[in-house]
Amino acid sequence: MCPVGGKLFPNIFPQEICCHVLLIESDNRLILVDTGLGLADFQDPSRLGIMHYFLGIQGRIEEAAINQIKKLGFSPSDVTDLIPTHLDLDHAGGIPDFTGARVHTLQKEYDAAQKRGTFLHKHRYRKVHWNQDTKWKIHDENYGENWFGFQAVRQLEDLPPEILLIPLFGHTQGHFGVAVKTEKGWLLHAGDAFYNENEILIDNKSIFGLKMFQRIVHEDHTRAIENQKKLKDLREQNAQISVFCSHDPKQYKKLSTN
Repeated sequence: MCPVGGKLFPNIFPQEICCHVLLIESDNRLILVDTGLGLADFQDPSRLGIMHYFLGIQGRIEEAAINQIKKLGFSPSDVTDLIPTHLDLDHAGGIPDFTGARVHTLQKEYDAAQKRGTFLHKHRYRKVHWNQDTKWKIHDENYGENWFGFQAVRQLEDLPPEILLIPLFGHTQGHFGVAVKTEKGWLLHAGDAFYNENEILIDNKSIFGLKMFQRIVHEDHTRAIENQKKLKDLREQNAQISVFCSHDPKQYKKLSTN
């Protein structure tokens, strides 16, 4: 994505934003954390409403998750589970591309996306991304265990124990991160808990445009900034945990080439 103003005012707005998704190969199935935009979104960006114009969404259909999965030699039917960190259009747009997969989310995120009761909700949640056939798996966030100081963590039913939900509320009512234990340590996909790595390196250090955008789209800005500070502490105290967000192209390039 190339947000409006990025090319004209590069010191104020980011020139490029990615949708960083995570594909997990586990036993005989694939699990996708976030989906990015879907095939239909690339073919007809107008279905995304005004956010299409604001975010400057580009039409490179080969970058859709389903096409990248095919390029890796897998079948879309191998993806049994989708775990969007939240249901914003740029995180859940690919849900229709994986018709057989279960979609994991928290109850209050599901409720907000279905009701779309506010102006912001109507534009961040798009009804075209799900229907009566979507296989929802709704989770209650009120119980779990401790994970490196984060509370209310839970293992997902019928999924490997190496995958945990980490509530990071603030951006949306039911926003969470996804922690994955690997042979090299933990990966934490933090969704939109931050937008640029500097925010968890240098106490919310970011360009003005991103800060302004956060003020608009964070439903609880205070709580979201508190989570940024917690993620900064987590990163500093645990070298074996790789923390990354959805939209920082530098983080994506670094992790995707490792």
